[in-house]
Amino acid sequence: MAKKKKKSSPQKECPSCGQSVHTRTMMCPKCEHRFGTTQKKKAKKKASVKRKRTATEKKKVSARPDVATVLAAADFIGKAGSASKAKAALDAVAQAME
Repeated sequence: MAKKKKKSSPQKECPSCGQSVHTRTMMCPKCEHRFGTTQKKKAKKKASVKRKRTATEKKKVSARPDVATVLAAADFIGKAGSASKAKAALDAVAQAME
């Protein structure tokens, strides 16, 4: 009787370590090289020039504060007696740090 040929899955070689992996593999299990990053993407990423942020942009906070931060701020305002007194205290600290 003739033996059936075992179908082998399509393979590719990792450019970093030489490990043979399935063609659909996104990351090498041996060296963690990420497949799919084309040379075009790399060149485009290098070509993009990062501009300097203005002082106004640096002051903007893009992330929302967590609950603990909000509670700490509320506690600070409560201890100061009012929001205006808390702001004055923070302004004084900021001025002292300059």
